Amino acid sequence: MLRQVLRRQAGFADEGVPIILDENLAGRGVAQALRDRGFNVRDVREVFGRGGIADSDILSLADTLNGRVLKLDRGRRLQGGFLEFGDRLFF
Repeated sequence: MLRQVLRRQAGFADEGVPIILDENLAGRGVAQALRDRGFNVRDVREVFGRGGIADSDILSLADTLNGRVLKLDRGRRLQGGFLEFGDRLFF
């Protein structure tokens, strides 16, 4: 029940795995392109209402929602970075 409420508050559809796009993919049209293909995706700014969110907070929300984080950079594990915990997108 709580998970469903959080999904709706974050703007995710009820069906499908929630995917949060990291800031390095926001504003590139990636979220809309993936939504157009049926993915349940929102970027960080859509979910949190602003940028500058700590990787650890993004990852925590994704875990709570049983979702995933999609990122472009490899990141680092220092101070809560994603490293292997996000799904990396290669262009």
